[in-house]
Order: sequence, then C-alpha cells, then structure tokens
Amino acid sequence: MRVLPAISTLSLMFTILTFPSLQKAKASEWTEIKPGGATACARGDDYAFFVSPGSSNKVIIDFIGGGACWSAETCAKESATFNDNIDVLRRRRDEGQLKGIYNRENSQNPLKDWNHIIVPYCTGDIHWGNNVVEYTKRDGSTFNINHKGGINTQAVLRWAKQNFAETDQVVVTGCSAGSYGSIYWSPYIRELFPEARFKQIGDSGIGIITESFFQESFPKWNALDLAPTWIPNLDPRVVDWTKLTLSDIYHFFGTHYRNSTFAQFTSAFDDNQTFYYELMGGLPEEWSPKMFASINKISKNTNNFKSYIGPGTEHCIFPYDEDRKSTRLNSSHQIISYA
Repeated sequence: MRVLPAISTLSLMFTILTFPSLQKAKASEWTEIKPGGATACARGDDYAFFVSPGSSNKVIIDFIGGGACWSAETCAKESATFNDNIDVLRRRRDEGQLKGIYNRENSQNPLKDWNHIIVPYCTGDIHWGNNVVEYTKRDGSTFNINHKGGINTQAVLRWAKQNFAETDQVVVTGCSAGSYGSIYWSPYIRELFPEARFKQIGDSGIGIITESFFQESFPKWNALDLAPTWIPNLDPRVVDWTKLTLSDIYHFFGTHYRNSTFAQFTSAFDDNQTFYYELMGGLPEEWSPKMFASINKISKNTNNFKSYIGPGTEHCIFPYDEDRKSTRLNSSHQIISYA
C-alpha cells in the first residue's frame, strides 16, 4: 500500500466549480448536482449530491451510508465492503424509493416540509477522507482508491451555505457510515449556521471498533486533515485521535456546543455493525456490551446528548417508512421527534 500525496484542504476549497443555485431545483423534487472540481468517487466516477427544496426555512443534511474499506481486501472491486458509486441512490430516487424522512406525503413526518440535502457516499472512508491510496493485492497487482469523502462533503456544505444562509434550524443525520459523517462534520455545519437551532442524530453508527482500527484506517483515509482544530480536545496537532473513541468525540462536541443537541439511535444487536466489528478482528459477542457501555459513557458525561436503543438486529431506521421491529416507538418519525 502506497499513500499518494493529498491536495491541501485550502486549495480544494477554491477548486470546486460553481454550482447550480437553489432556484434551479424544483420544489419537493430531487435535483442532482455535480460539483466537479476535486470531488470524486472511489474508482473515479463523478460525484454528485441531491437536493429537494421544501416549504420551510429549515434544512436537514443527511449523510448516506454504504460500508467502508481500509485494505486491499476490503477495497478491491471483487471483494469490496463498501459502495463505490452512487448509482443505487440514483435508482432509489428514480423509482420513488426515497422513503422515511424523505417522504413528504406522510403527515407524521416532522421533516416533510424541510429542505433536504442528501450527501451520497462512494469513497469507503465514512465521509472523513482526503487521500488517494494505491493498494496492492496478494498477486502483486495494484489499484487506486479515492478516499475523498471529506472533500465531497466540503463541496456539499459550500452549496448549502450559499443557498440556505438564513436557515433557522438544521438537523444533521446519517445512517450507518453516514452516521459517522454526521458527527464528524457537525462542528463545521454548526459554524456555517451559527444562528440556527442545531441537532445531530446518528442512526446505527455507534463506533464500536477494535483497538487497532484507527491506526489502520486513519493514515489511509488521511481523516485528520479535516478535523475541527478549533475544539481544543480534538485538535490533531496536540491530540492523538487514535487513542480516542467515538464516545469521546460526541462528548467533546457536546461540551463545546452546549446549545446544540447530539443523539444516537441503534438496535441492541445490530447485525450490520456487528459484521463490521468482526471484519476488523473483533468477536461478534463483544459488540452489544461495548455499544451499551459507549452510549452510557456519553449519557453520563454529556448533558445535551440523547439516545434510543431498540431491541432486535435491524440496521438503520430513518430511511424507512414502515414501522421497524427494532424500535418500541412507532416509526423513524417518532425517533426524530424524540431526539
């Protein structure tokens, strides 16, 4: 594995092309926007994001999930454990299958009148990356992966700021890998909209990892290149992120932004999160006890944190209309309202 030089964050912020404005997006429909510039999916496909204008002055930013990769085995096309393009999301849009929090026809959906921004995911780096990595397979052949999730997110957020500068409320969420994107980018979004009420709700991304996972993944993703340096306990110039847990990150964000709300939802025995923990080298029976311990740690130390743990093994709730077996509440809409 060879890490190729990353482009500086500052230069990337000024190489993104001019985007279509909100006025060109049709109300209550999904408009695809290709920002161009340095944005890219893992294997070179164009990156794009989706916008659906609502009738309110409120914005929801939703980070899409889709696995992760950090080695030749997990990143190679034939054995990939992540989505490397956004075609599945396009099909869901074209077939009218964007449900749950996106469903404007459901009167119980508290977000039905909001402006929706979807941040697609195709880079294998939980939306945190800023790198291009050359991986080497066992047969000696090589391939490159654009771990550009962070750069793609910057493009989306720049557009959001240009078009929703006066919004009065922001909800940031994400399912699975998108849950990690939602928390990592919360400080940036909070700073972009300082006057707005702010809530972050992570859906099925609790961050239970093996002790070595950060050491293995972070250098390849170059994840710390975009970390919020203005939060003292999270400035990578003085803090070793490989020794942090996601519960630490939630706590430090919560104490820095005391007027904001942070939250997590998960099933007690989430089979997808358990799968990835096992893929990292952990034992599947360890996942649930560690999940409870992580959430309890945040709850004990962070006053503006909420959580809901449902029974069962299902993964993610917000993208679905139907009641989920994994929750004692009636639907994803009630989970949103609770948080």
